Amino acid sequence: MIEYKRNLPHILPKDGVFFITYRVKDSLPLDLIVRLKNDFKNEVSQAKEIILNSKVLRYKLMEIKKQYFLDFDHFLDKYINKHNLTENKPIANIVSSSLHYLDNKDYKLICYCIMPNHVHLIIHKLKKPLYTIMKVLKGYTAREINTVLNLKGSFWHAESYDHVIRSRRELHNTIQYVLKNPLKAGLTNSVNEWEWSYCDPIFLEEQ
Repeated sequence: MIEYKRNLPHILPKDGVFFITYRVKDSLPLDLIVRLKNDFKNEVSQAKEIILNSKVLRYKLMEIKKQYFLDFDHFLDKYINKHNLTENKPIANIVSSSLHYLDNKDYKLICYCIMPNHVHLIIHKLKKPLYTIMKVLKGYTAREINTVLNLKGSFWHAESYDHVIRSRRELHNTIQYVLKNPLKAGLTNSVNEWEWSYCDPIFLEEQ
């Protein structure tokens, strides 16, 4: 098992199924990010003080992290970055092509959805550490997007959210969450009409 930390706790089993979200740099106001992270840290601290049973605490921390993500994603859906990924077709193509390119090389691709300022991704059967895969994905696409937009510097926010999917039921629910994100955000009237999403047909049959 690989474990590393940045701003969020990451526990990465070697053979896991991963739900990942990464976003465009400066896609949310700094004061909002600070408030969300402070709320998250406070809830974690309170849980550790109150809950003595290690198993109960572990599940509570997972629930806190899940709610933190849902709050974060809610605000991502509300804010449109100046570099809208889905309104600029060459940029969206760079992102989608990169995800498919590494399929069967560094991982098996299950599902993804490109939103205006962030990307949801589900992968499994990783052949490299997740942080290495994300470094390649974000580094390559940042360089290509910067060339298209005539920009320099970081394009993606350094921190990515990742979550280990632990059951078939959770995988089903997470795929539904990813595919329905554009509908929930009011960007389309139908899941099938959203151009920038994909699901492996094998997994789609199970939905």
